Formats: sequence, C-alpha cells, structure tokens
Amino acid sequence: MKNKTFAKWLQGELDKRNWSGNELARKSGFTSAMMSRVLGGQRPGLEVCKGIAAAFNYPAHFILIKAGHLPSPTGDPLYDEIATKVMLLEHAELVRLSATIDFEMGLRKKK
Repeated sequence: MKNKTFAKWLQGELDKRNWSGNELARKSGFTSAMMSRVLGGQRPGLEVCKGIAAAFNYPAHFILIKAGHLPSPTGDPLYDEIATKVMLLEHAELVRLSATIDFEMGLRKKK
C-alpha cells in the first residue's frame, strides 16, 4: 500500500534534522533499503513505525497515526501533532507554553 503523505512528512522530518535515510535507518534499527522503500511511499509496518518513533524520540502512537495504522483521535492532524509535541516538553517548557497560550487567549478576548 502506497503512503505518499507519510513519506513526504517523513522526508520533512529528516530535512529538519539534516538526516539522510541512511541515518534514520541506523537510528531506527532497520536497513537502508527499508527506509528507502518507506521514503519511496511504501507504508511502514508496525515495528518500523516503532523504530522511527524511537529514532525521532516521538511517542509510537504518533507515528502509527501518521502512517495510517491508527485513527486520529481528533481528526485534525495539526492538533495531533501539537499534542504530541506538548507531551515531549519538560516542565519548564510547559510553564512557558502555558503562559504563551494565556497571552494568545487574552488577545482573542480583546478583539
């Protein structure tokens, strides 16, 4: 099954990190050939998704949703991505994020 949307997202993640497919393969524990197939649009299996998640330090469920193995809990990919990023923040970062959200919500009330 082809999954060009996941492949495009995955390439973007590699680009953000300045990683090659070979680097992802090494960090995920899979072969370069496997990562090449995934980057070419092949839908990764569950174990490959888990390896990609570990390599990126993302929760496995996020990659499983991105790859189409699990349904989105919200139906909104942006919300899912933001929620995943929030889960990866440390406490001090969460405090700053909360203050930023409070500020943004305050701006909305002033309109």
